[in-house]
Amino acid sequence: MLIVLHTVSCHCKNPKVPSQSTTITSGRPNPEPTQPIPPQDEQERKDKEEFEKYQQKAEQGDEKAQFQLAYMYMNGRGVPKDDQKAVEWYRITVTKGNVKAKHNLAWMYSHGRGVPENDKQANDKKAVELFQEAANEGILFAKGYLGFMYHSSRGVPTADKEKII
Repeated sequence: MLIVLHTVSCHCKNPKVPSQSTTITSGRPNPEPTQPIPPQDEQERKDKEEFEKYQQKAEQGDEKAQFQLAYMYMNGRGVPKDDQKAVEWYRITVTKGNVKAKHNLAWMYSHGRGVPENDKQANDKKAVELFQEAANEGILFAKGYLGFMYHSSRGVPTADKEKII
């Protein structure tokens, strides 16, 4: 299904105001992209360059670079995904007071990624602790995850299940 809509911008005959047309395919507008999307290998090259830049800064103690490095390891951006390295870098930035790292580290614990898999209860308990700290520091997503942890009785005593957050 192809529909072409043609609109005239005004009734006056002003040559500086062009008429506009939009092509709609299957009921959705299909505008021309303003910038071409880079090929996948181009994006991978950029990710690798960013990773190398952040790695250098992170090793020199730059907290923001350490957080970015952890995020890149967690998501496999510019480097193969490595949850254990992501957790290591998140732990470093948490010790420096980075609240976003606290939230992401809690998420890693709650999903069992990059942490010991043999003790799910300890992981959930640590996740709740970190989510609580991040929530207290204003991270809204942490409040949502904390609510989920309480709702599903993960990492909290069963008596606390009814606790209002």
